[in-house]
Amino acid sequence: MPFILTFLGAWLAFLVFAKKAQWRLYIPACMLAMIMSLTTDVLMIESRLWSYNDPTDILKSFVLINLWDDFGIYPVTTYLFLRYFPYGQSKPRKFVYFLGWTIYAISLEALYLRSGWMKHQGWWSLPYSYAADWLIYYALYRFHLMVQTQLLDVRVSGGGPLHYQLQAYRTIPLHSHPCDEWLRVVKGRIELEIDGKSRTMCAGEEMLLQAHHMHAARNLDAEPAELISLFAPVQQAPNAPTA
Repeated sequence: MPFILTFLGAWLAFLVFAKKAQWRLYIPACMLAMIMSLTTDVLMIESRLWSYNDPTDILKSFVLINLWDDFGIYPVTTYLFLRYFPYGQSKPRKFVYFLGWTIYAISLEALYLRSGWMKHQGWWSLPYSYAADWLIYYALYRFHLMVQTQLLDVRVSGGGPLHYQLQAYRTIPLHSHPCDEWLRVVKGRIELEIDGKSRTMCAGEEMLLQAHHMHAARNLDAEPAELISLFAPVQQAPNAPTA
């Protein structure tokens, strides 16, 4: 029963906190989290470092117990971790964010141990789990950035203005640039997400996106949106608000 409740609680959190329009951006990292979880389950069988137990005897199978976690808390936690990550903010702010999520993970494991739902064996202990949590969260974060960079359709080109279209309801994935980007909407409406905050831009509006700040754009209309981007080293376009 506890594993079923954890599964249901995870997906309830997804329904409440998910950004429905952009959940696809996080699928690769969520799939990696599930693969990592399944891999550790297999390694655990061989090494016998920890085991799970359902005291209610509803899930007597080891495989069923692990699948509830593999398809519940792992992908949802990964999604929420990446969705609200403080992209483009200071290293201390990112460190505090990592700290909060790793404390959440180790607290959940401590609850499992205290309740008898999980048992450490051999040389494994909570400190090893906590160190592993840091490595896992960091690996998922770096993997997400790598994937989004590869998927990005718009590239910095020659420092000159880039005039392009964003097709109906299409999304430019979350990404950042090593330099400032001046963005102008020529036609249509787009939803611009900057460091986790959203705003709508209409034709004629401009925005200066500062270097290294994570941002994404989505066409809100059934017609292509036209945009102009100008990339330059730390220069602010006149009369353009700063993100």
